[in-house]
Amino acid sequence: MVLKGRIPDSKAIKNDEYAMKYKKWLVEAHAHFVGRITRENVFSYNYDLQDYAGVNFTEF
Repeated sequence: MVLKGRIPDSKAIKNDEYAMKYKKWLVEAHAHFVGRITRENVFSYNYDLQDYAGVNFTEF
């Protein structure tokens, strides 16, 4: 997955609090991962996503 630049906010995302929160989490989590996602580091990447989810989605 490559996220280059800014992800545009559609009206559907802007009008949904949880969608905006998910988008913010996805961008932040991806930004903290350095390098390409490979077979060797996919478990580390998954752990990082889970870790950021635990911080950002405490109400679930």
